[in-house]
Amino acid sequence: MKKELTPRQQEILNFIRAFQAEKLMPPTLTEIALHFHIRCSSVAYHLESLRRKGRLTRTSESRSIVLEDKTVACARKSCLRRIKAEMPNDMDTDLDFEGENSIFLTDELLAICSAEHFIAYCIPDDSMFNIGIHQGDIVAVVPVEFKPPLPGDLVLAETPDGRTIVRSYFIHSIKQFQLAPANSEFKAELYPVSSGVIKGVVVSLYRKFF
Repeated sequence: MKKELTPRQQEILNFIRAFQAEKLMPPTLTEIALHFHIRCSSVAYHLESLRRKGRLTRTSESRSIVLEDKTVACARKSCLRRIKAEMPNDMDTDLDFEGENSIFLTDELLAICSAEHFIAYCIPDDSMFNIGIHQGDIVAVVPVEFKPPLPGDLVLAETPDGRTIVRSYFIHSIKQFQLAPANSEFKAELYPVSSGVIKGVVVSLYRKFF
């Protein structure tokens, strides 16, 4: 049984969970401190207490907080459908969306479109690592017909050469947009507005804990 949390520890845990659900990455110590109007040293103390109580793990790197929740959101059980994704040879491509590995959609997400329209995509590389999205994470994607992308959104795209990628979407010019990675080892790519490569907008991220 996990140790009981203090009211402040529960507030911080709730904030981290909500921040990650909205931003698709964990908050920094400074962002937590600004939200609660406390010092970063106090945040570090609370995070260490949460770590000892088995609620999260973290390193000295920025945005390294990982919650130890078994599921991210489970307001309603709605299993996502799978799509074919490009995976490294050493990565398990037989994703199991049944049983304990089911992905759950909140009522807020289901208000965008029904469950059968969602796309589940497993991140095959570290192209978005610097914003806290790791290889093996699964993202939930709403097709563009239900949610057109806005500048700064994370999007799922299928490139003309057959790759499936998740990138940040930015307007480059009146005729082109840019798909930008969050890792300098990968290159940004430009596409015509009329290319149709964007398949959907990422709205949630799921991480399996072993």
